[in-house]
Amino acid sequence: MKKISLNQDWQFAKGTITMMELMMGDAGNIENIDLPHDAMIYQERTPATANAHQTGFYPGGEYTYMKKWEIPEAWKGCTVVLEFEGVADTCRIYMNGGDLVTEHVNPYTGIFADVSGYLKYGQENELKVEVCSIEQSSRWYSGAGGVYRPVYAWVGKTVHIPAQGGACYNKRS
Repeated sequence: MKKISLNQDWQFAKGTITMMELMMGDAGNIENIDLPHDAMIYQERTPATANAHQTGFYPGGEYTYMKKWEIPEAWKGCTVVLEFEGVADTCRIYMNGGDLVTEHVNPYTGIFADVSGYLKYGQENELKVEVCSIEQSSRWYSGAGGVYRPVYAWVGKTVHIPAQGGACYNKRS
């Protein structure tokens, strides 16, 4: 399988953004960012957080990450797996306006999501990641809130050895 970086040209917003808000231009403050990205570090610190000094006085929050990218027609018939090395804390990964690909609840493990059945080949696709970073998530500020590690697309033949030899989890399987 070929490993392709998806770390450049993302859009980020604090909170959850619906497709309707995006279409109506009412999505709030959207920033252009590159990954990895720690969303929590940009929040205002407050002594009222549940874990206080143990998490650096950073509150948790909800964040939305979006990336548009062209999927080549040549990928039709291939397996396309997205690898998220780290997302904190819980997340939902969507393709193309609302198809839920997978959910993940562990900020310390990577995510492999087979998106082959969700792609529109030969055109632009949208990847959306909604993240909920809970306030009482650790004994210390781990530097992790949002998509805090790199993201890759693995593209290969239908019959292949999965990345890291592990299983790929897909909502539709």
